[in-house]
Amino acid sequence: MDKKRFYSKKAGAHPLKTQLAVTPEGLIAHQSATVPGKMHDAMLLRRSRLGRGLPQGVRLIGDKGYTGMGKVYPEREVVTPTKRPKGKDHTDDERDFNKQVAKVRIVVENAFLAG
Repeated sequence: MDKKRFYSKKAGAHPLKTQLAVTPEGLIAHQSATVPGKMHDAMLLRRSRLGRGLPQGVRLIGDKGYTGMGKVYPEREVVTPTKRPKGKDHTDDERDFNKQVAKVRIVVENAFLAG
């Protein structure tokens, strides 16, 4: 095995990554192939072709790693939390928005734990 290919400086280990798409009820609708953990979330999204297989009108909600997802799927409604500007804090509205996104996304995190 090529250890360098799987090593992530950010994680300081050799993690693996899988992408899930989950219904609001928590059912797994899509699971990507497992890839080296250092692969960027947006690259995994492009490779998985997830957005092309979903019906029109389905909203894509991702974590901060999926910021820019709207560029990959411009025809879809895409929601990601706002990133904190360098050297500044979130506004109250941004903080509230991120909390609302987290309340929806917890279903995905629970699907990972249940899997």
